[in-house]
Amino acid sequence: MAKITPPTNVRIKALQTKKAIASDPMASGSGTPWEDRGSIGTAKAFFLTCLMSMKSPKLLFGSIRRLDSTGEAKAFTLGCGMLWGIGILLSGVILFAYAATRPNAIIDARLFAIQYGALTIGMVAAVFVLTWLAARILNALLAAEMKTKVPPSLIANLLAYCLGPSVLAVIPFIGVPVAAIGILALMIVACISRLHVSTRGAVTCSIITFGAILMIVVIVGALWWALAWQEWCEIKPPPPPPVIRYLQ
Repeated sequence: MAKITPPTNVRIKALQTKKAIASDPMASGSGTPWEDRGSIGTAKAFFLTCLMSMKSPKLLFGSIRRLDSTGEAKAFTLGCGMLWGIGILLSGVILFAYAATRPNAIIDARLFAIQYGALTIGMVAAVFVLTWLAARILNALLAAEMKTKVPPSLIANLLAYCLGPSVLAVIPFIGVPVAAIGILALMIVACISRLHVSTRGAVTCSIITFGAILMIVVIVGALWWALAWQEWCEIKPPPPPPVIRYLQ
């Protein structure tokens, strides 16, 4: 039977899908907003990248231009870490304001500043360090799942841009868990869309990586609470009601 070749002006969706799946993960994209911050401004580029990660993650991951270096990714990760620090600080300020309204509260403002100042700086550093640790873990897990071998720099870039939901971390109290869930979802999308890993492999590797990082956070947080945390607010019990004696 003769092989039938479709005309060049006819587009068949099935063939286009196969071509997209077989594309090279190391192909350079047109550039993310963050990579083009020199022309559009740093702050605008940062928030456009965060918004793009939540609105069009596949397009963002496919747009990465600098794949063999991690300088852009490190700078973006540091910015995301600052958002997490701001979220923690805002939560602390709300707690401080609430404690100040309690008539029987004794507040040590200096201790509060030290505690939450250290916690804010620690959060920025933690996001930066844990992101690169997660990149190493994910790279090792994906080695058996990917058909095409990619350098660790690509995994690091993808994970950095997965931090886009960090913009939600500034919302006091609920922002941090919501941002964390969003990051996990983007990790799965990045593995499937850019690295062409199977859905099962992407979900498994992403959850294991996320779980390992979460375990580290819990352990370090427990040690911080046990060894370094001091209560900056003490709530004294209300005084007993006065005793009224009736004269007979």
